[in-house]
Parts: sequence; structure tokens; C-alpha cells
Amino acid sequence: METVIVDFPAVGLTGRVVVVTGASSGIGAATARGLHGAGTHPVLVARRAERLEQLSAELGGAVAVPVDVTDPAAAQRVVTAALERHGRLDGLVNNAGVSLHGSLLDTDLDPYSEVLRLNVVALLGLMQAVVPAMRAAGFGRIVNVSSGTTTRFAPPGARGLCLQQGGGEHARLQHPPRPATPRTAHRAGGRRP
Repeated sequence: METVIVDFPAVGLTGRVVVVTGASSGIGAATARGLHGAGTHPVLVARRAERLEQLSAELGGAVAVPVDVTDPAAAQRVVTAALERHGRLDGLVNNAGVSLHGSLLDTDLDPYSEVLRLNVVALLGLMQAVVPAMRAAGFGRIVNVSSGTTTRFAPPGARGLCLQQGGGEHARLQHPPRPATPRTAHRAGGRRP
């Protein structure tokens, strides 16, 4: 397994309270460690309670909130835990997510719906939950971690599955390239009519 290291330069993070979803492993855990190292109080969010507790102990007792973020009530529990412990909430790193691989024709809609619930709907719910606390404080930052799948074409047969975590401006459903027409030929190096 590759070690992920996230380093944050000194940009005024000391004392800030930042929620990190998907914090039980991978990029989420590395982000929480990096934020803690920069003086931030991370609020650890993920489904795997045991891993969260281990990371919490490693980070000096960081708040750990073991929830499934696809549960609509979970977002408010996360905000409440942050405010009860620290009295403020300055940031959210929406990192929890999954991907689904397979051909368009073989994809079962139920698992695909679950991907969308986690990668898009839960992301929006968490943003809606944290914004009131950020507005009240007059400060807040939200980072939505997105799959690289949203920025490139998928292999043939999987293009319909490219809507992954990211939501908003970074989520897009990829389609095969359109054929060049006189109007669009310049995009491929041709000349406009």
C-alpha cells in the first residue's frame, strides 16, 4: 500500500476546526494528519469506528464521529459534535466517496444509485449542514475531493459511469467525442469556416 502524505504550508490554519470525511483511511486519513500537523483540530468522519478511534488517539484525541454520511441525519450530528467540542467550524473536506467500474450495459442501477448517494447527495447534505456555522463565524472553506474519473474519458463502455464524486462544477458525465464539423474543426487544429 502506498503511503499518502499531505503537507499544508503555514496558511493560518492554527486553531481552525475542519471536518474531514472518509477519514478512516487513504486520502482522508492523510488529510486529517496533515491538518493536525498544521495546527488544525480535525473532526474525523467515517463509517469505520475502530479506525477512527485509532486515528483520533494518534492525533491527540481528535473528535471522531462514526457515521454513514449517506444518512441524512448524519451531517447534523457531525456539525453538532464539532461545535460541542470546539465551539466553531471553519472548514469541510468532503472526501468520502466510492467508484463503480463496469460497462454501461452491465451496470446495475441499485449500486449506481448508492454511488450517487455517497458521492453527490451526501456531499451536498454536508455542505448544507456546515454553511450556517461558517456564516455565523464569518469564515469557512469547503474542499470537495473529486475522483480523477471526472476529468478524463473513461475506457470504452464505461463512459456512462463517469459521474463520480465531485458534484457541482467538477462533476460531469463524459460522452464520446463529437465528430468534427466545420463549426468545431478549429478545436482539433483545423480552421474556422
